[in-house]
Amino acid sequence: MSFLGGPLGNKLSFYPLIFGIIYTVYANYKNKAFFAHKREVCFYTASLLGILLISLLWGLVEYPFYSEIIDGPAGQIDRLPKVLGFLNAHGIGIEEKQLLQIWLLLRPIKGLIVDIFYTSGASYLIYLWYRQDWNRGFIVAYYGIIASLVIVIVYCIVEVFYLAHNPIAADALKTINPYIHIIKTNHNWWPPLLWKGQLRAVFPEPSHIGNYLAFCLPFLWYRIIKYNARLKELLLLLAFVFIIFLSKARTATAMFLGLNIVMASIYIIAYKAKYLSSLIKIIGVSVIGFWLAVAFISNFMITKNNFLSNIGLQEK
Repeated sequence: MSFLGGPLGNKLSFYPLIFGIIYTVYANYKNKAFFAHKREVCFYTASLLGILLISLLWGLVEYPFYSEIIDGPAGQIDRLPKVLGFLNAHGIGIEEKQLLQIWLLLRPIKGLIVDIFYTSGASYLIYLWYRQDWNRGFIVAYYGIIASLVIVIVYCIVEVFYLAHNPIAADALKTINPYIHIIKTNHNWWPPLLWKGQLRAVFPEPSHIGNYLAFCLPFLWYRIIKYNARLKELLLLLAFVFIIFLSKARTATAMFLGLNIVMASIYIIAYKAKYLSSLIKIIGVSVIGFWLAVAFISNFMITKNNFLSNIGLQEK
């Protein structure tokens, strides 16, 4: 699936995208007017692709380490020996270095095209599905985000025990994580089986929590404000803030603080007294979540001790 899916080919999110594409093709078959703004979408996609291709080609031209890569073994790229063997077996003579040069040029271009197809394409599909009823789309997005947040929190419960030196939790993560990540595929170490000293949730590394909270947190805040700070949303917020600061990731921390500044600025500009109570509760819960994370880090977080060697992560 990696050939068709590009960066998404080995991820679970690839399959809902495929289902969405199939559904859209069927919907267009049933309703010939299903697609909308085709000219504008094509112009935007072509412009985006052109700009990114220029940037990519410039990067390829300026890349300073081609000699080290080209003089390296063909096995540094997993599929290259197989492609070379296939071509030679079918009478297509090509040197290993030439094939490597072609590979280094075509692979990032192919990855860029596939990436744009699935990311911009998925955004366009969502627009098509809900353009007649955006409120329904907003509700579907909210419940999808909350479902994902519950999954993240449940996983983090195990990871918190791991960070608190619990060997049972460490063994559980060793069993679970290979189903979530393809372990040590990049540079022979990333993503690692277990992440030392930081909470990373279901993501490859802790900094990705910042990307996740960028779209998750505003939806959660919206529900808190709309429904006057119900207990279940406040508890979700408390757990999420605890996770954010327990990650000890600068990306996540900066994103969280930035979103808070934006939220406060919007409130000041469009002042409505009826939202003040919910805003105070959001700030209060966030402060409590931060305090709990700091207390946990100070009292339970992993340090260089025998626990690392006991779970197979001895410091070198």
